[in-house]
Amino acid sequence: MAQASSSSIGLEKNSPAPSGLLLCPFRLVRQYPDRYVGNMNWQKVHDFFDENLFKGEGWNMFYLYDPSSRRAPLLFVPSTAFEDFLRGVNRELRTLLTIPKGSNSGKFKLGFEGCPRPRFAGKVETRDAYNALQTKLAQSSSDYPNTQPAALSYFKNEMDKIYESVKTPKPKKDPAIQRAKTIEKQKSFGQITKRVQRYLGLRTRAAYTSGEADKNWDISMPPPFETEWDVRFVCIDVEAHELNNQNITEIGIAILDTQDIVGLPPGLKGLEWFSKIQSHHLRIKEVAHLVNHRFVKGCPEFFDFGESEFVPGMNITKRIESIIGTDDDAASPIVLVGHDLISDLKYLMDLGVNLWRSPLFLDEVDTQSMFQRVQRDPKHRKLAVMCNELGIPGRNFHNAGNDAMHTLRAMINMAVLRTTGYPEIVSTTEDPREIPSEAEWTDGEDEDGGSFIRSQEPRGSRQATSESNSRLEPHW
Repeated sequence: MAQASSSSIGLEKNSPAPSGLLLCPFRLVRQYPDRYVGNMNWQKVHDFFDENLFKGEGWNMFYLYDPSSRRAPLLFVPSTAFEDFLRGVNRELRTLLTIPKGSNSGKFKLGFEGCPRPRFAGKVETRDAYNALQTKLAQSSSDYPNTQPAALSYFKNEMDKIYESVKTPKPKKDPAIQRAKTIEKQKSFGQITKRVQRYLGLRTRAAYTSGEADKNWDISMPPPFETEWDVRFVCIDVEAHELNNQNITEIGIAILDTQDIVGLPPGLKGLEWFSKIQSHHLRIKEVAHLVNHRFVKGCPEFFDFGESEFVPGMNITKRIESIIGTDDDAASPIVLVGHDLISDLKYLMDLGVNLWRSPLFLDEVDTQSMFQRVQRDPKHRKLAVMCNELGIPGRNFHNAGNDAMHTLRAMINMAVLRTTGYPEIVSTTEDPREIPSEAEWTDGEDEDGGSFIRSQEPRGSRQATSESNSRLEPHW
């Protein structure tokens, strides 16, 4: 993960930080998900920090000893570097994280006026290097012999405030209650898969069968049950520019009409159904020149499933709606699919397409949650990782059209996999001893997934207006 000021420090080790360079305690950086991220996004942000905090070009770190010699030295990074990191998080997770405003803002932007300035420790590129630096600093101290008594007293007071600001936050909720809620949520992930199976004809309502009817079924046979609701799976992926998420550059749409698979065996991993997916890749003309490269490698020119379509911003809303068919009474119900779906739906709202208000919107499927159930893993996995571990060929990720197709293929694959009773797919990156028990992830195979579930439209959302298209002009 790149930091804005990584290559512009130009300091020798142990040199004081330049005047005017605002610094942020690195402890506060690490605590950011627990302190400043709400419950809805906490897990994915926490996982992202854990996985990516020490990836990329590294952090330019500065150190400062406790003038009271009672506490471990503190490490700091440029505030602009952390802001740059948050932009990368927002780009990858489609969040809107920032340094807090108001009274908390000052904790992340320390100027050290009237105090000894932190000294440059060097660039830290790995977690091991960070731990080694902490150990090395803990073996030394400074009583600031050249500081006047009055200035030293002021410095101690200021440092007390900083140490207070980076204290480990107390748990927000009772761990036992949180654990119970986590297990309940994990079980709901399996219900998503079961509903997908019903829509595909791979499972039926529990009330209609004892579950014995499909035991002899295999992937060379047509689906054993009728497809429920004759739905269309509509998978959405939206790409926005890394420096300003208001600049939406690509929209990918992949559609599987379940009426097209009636009587058709899915084949190994559902491959025979892949050919029935219709794929679209829309690029907005006015911002087509904006290509991501800092945090992820964008590839809008490499759509692998057809021809990309360049659409003027003023026409993008109508074009999306014409593909999906959001208001046609004769159209089949829609099951929306995405990898972190809600983020993509919010992006569509910025384009004036509010699918939460479509009368055809029946259910929603998030493949992140489906894959967590398949692996029994509480961590969110990136689309490329999921496809790799499912054994689905994929390339040119972060092209919206490709990502929509890969996501819908993964959904089909997991539904077929769970129907045939294949063993759990264990993550190749996790310690098997840490995998939770099956009981924490399932409500039983006799269940059918229950009724469809739709997330709530975000508060303060607006209907599509002619003004919304003005946001398609580049924002700087």
